[in-house]
Amino acid sequence: MRVFRPRSIQLLFFASITLAGLPFGLASGPELSELEQQMYLKARKMYVSVPSEANIQFREGQDLNFYETRIPELRTKLHEGARVGPGVILVGQQETQLAPKTTFYAIMIRPTTTLGNSMGLAASPKSPMERTVFAFWKHQGHEVKLLRLDTVTQSGAEYGFRQLESLIPLSEVTKIH
Repeated sequence: MRVFRPRSIQLLFFASITLAGLPFGLASGPELSELEQQMYLKARKMYVSVPSEANIQFREGQDLNFYETRIPELRTKLHEGARVGPGVILVGQQETQLAPKTTFYAIMIRPTTTLGNSMGLAASPKSPMERTVFAFWKHQGHEVKLLRLDTVTQSGAEYGFRQLESLIPLSEVTKIH
């Protein structure tokens, strides 16, 4: 019978925690505050909380840095897609006495859209499955900020979309970053 030493158990524990957090740690983008991290984790749960036949699988490495190096003006194009597209997924809102109302939302870019096509989301010989991208945004004051992009393979997931204008005052947005 093998006996584990406390040091071995401690290393095993830290390795398992590191591996469990790996999918979230690999996503590129700005450093997230505690609230942003909580909302991002909530968004990722929302992406996969669809019927199991949708078969959602995250594609690691195809994230914000991956697409920004390939598509000029990516953030502006994504925001425009949110404004005129099928709608957004409300992730959450928070308002405190110390800070203005903060709204977190996600948009979905399908491979059949112009932007999805330019992002290379359609099936191809190199990538036989169509992919979908979720863009996770934060709106506060006069700014919208793209926090993360997640690429997933899926088949036919449906989400409860809302019009972006119903969540944030688009006429007051002066900065997209």
